[in-house]
Amino acid sequence: MDGRPSRQLPRVLSSTKEVPPSDSGHGHGDATVTNNSVYSPDEIHRANKRVLLKTDLTVLPLMCVIIMLQYLDKAILSYAALLGLTQDLQLISNEYSWAASIYYFGMLAGLPIWWLLLQRVSLAAVVGGAVSIWGAVAMCHAACHDYSGILAARFFLGFFEAAIVPAFIILVGRAYTKKETISRTAIWYSFNGVALIIGGGVSHGLLTSRSAATASVAIWRQLYLILGGITIFVGLLAAFVVPLDPTRSRLYTERERIAAPYRDTHLAASNIAQETHDYRRMLKDAAEALLDPRLYIIFLGLTLGSIPNGGVTAYSLQLISGFGFPVGQSLLLTLAPGGCQVVSVITFIGVALFTRSRAIGGIVLLAVAIVGAALMYSATVGKAVHMVGYTLLNFGSPAVVALYSFNSAAVGSHGKRVVFAVVAQVAYAAGNIIGPLTFLAQETPVYRTAKIIIIATLCGAALSLALIYGIHTFWNMQRDKAGYPAAVEVQSGQSKNQIKETATPEESGIVQGGAASELQHEPTDFKDKTFRYVL
Repeated sequence: MDGRPSRQLPRVLSSTKEVPPSDSGHGHGDATVTNNSVYSPDEIHRANKRVLLKTDLTVLPLMCVIIMLQYLDKAILSYAALLGLTQDLQLISNEYSWAASIYYFGMLAGLPIWWLLLQRVSLAAVVGGAVSIWGAVAMCHAACHDYSGILAARFFLGFFEAAIVPAFIILVGRAYTKKETISRTAIWYSFNGVALIIGGGVSHGLLTSRSAATASVAIWRQLYLILGGITIFVGLLAAFVVPLDPTRSRLYTERERIAAPYRDTHLAASNIAQETHDYRRMLKDAAEALLDPRLYIIFLGLTLGSIPNGGVTAYSLQLISGFGFPVGQSLLLTLAPGGCQVVSVITFIGVALFTRSRAIGGIVLLAVAIVGAALMYSATVGKAVHMVGYTLLNFGSPAVVALYSFNSAAVGSHGKRVVFAVVAQVAYAAGNIIGPLTFLAQETPVYRTAKIIIIATLCGAALSLALIYGIHTFWNMQRDKAGYPAAVEVQSGQSKNQIKETATPEESGIVQGGAASELQHEPTDFKDKTFRYVL
């Protein structure tokens, strides 16, 4: 071991005490003691598996439903436009585009407030409160009667929905290991596709319902009232029923709560960094983030990748009807792109696992999306081919997941991750603001300029992923050549005393010993030479 002390994983829960190892290295050094009970590494490992299963069966489904409702509540505008909203509100010229874009101005306004609250208020309170309030705001859309009303409603919808992605970035980083992060993020992101399926089905059902058609309330207003009410119910469920923190929830046994933060060394350090609130350290880490070239590449890639998303989300039904399909058929045809989004996420996970690179997975799917956009642009094909192209365009969505996932899996220290996450959200909002404005009213229903921009921005997003892949590969090779050992994650049945690494405490940023107070600080990825960048 070159005489170096091995890196030890600290125990951080105040309810646990670790029995210090004897000078000979024997004794109870591999056991955890709590309430006078000694838990062996095998028991902790079995508890780890139960924690993961319970989290997947409770927290993950709730995340999926919330993401689905977030996408659906903001995308209703496109369905409502086809069902009479633009006529009832007398929207002219590019007013509809601005009504779509202002949602993301609300998101930008809400981001700093929600990030501040997430540092001081429990995840359950933030998520539950935000979801419930945006459900009420969605219902308020039904009371809009003019352009200013829909602008106000859309702004506040974006403001409250802004809480979800940063909250879920923290939640995923807290509940899952680096290896588990990409698949779980992709799973909940895939429910954007489920939202399209449900939105098209509900809208078509209301359109063809005799009672809905004869009601005194317009169909598009009924749509907002129904989905807004469902959102409020889910928000209350998130606040009071489903656990959003395995280290504190009553759903988990004492042993499982002890095991939860130690399923991965990266996960343990991440949890501690979120609890210590060393703001001077966080500012230094934030300054380092500004010197990281990936910050600007991710910003550019997310901005470009979000331009098609913003435009297509706002104009999905207008595009389909512009191909030559009637209103009812257009609503049903949205089921195909929705299903394609789900399939694309599964494909992305498969490609990422096979190539061991989420960047390659994103690039492959962006290539399919570029082909789809080209088919949409072509003037020599029929409406069926245009529809196939529009469906294939939805394969580009998981590229956003790949770029987002680097924020939690390829960035070290909480302060630096916060900067990356905020910049990612600003980029996402900026792209989605620009997207609807590329659909020029005078080009209805063909929107040729928008289609050209979609092709160009998808190519730019693919280039950004390629650059991230190249940078990570180069940095990993540099550390390997320098002889720095890669950090070892806790494997099946291992305790911290069984982790054999040659990293010094200074390299890893962790002081030997078991107490939480002895953790100096989770180092940034630049300072921790044992850190390896995911591809």
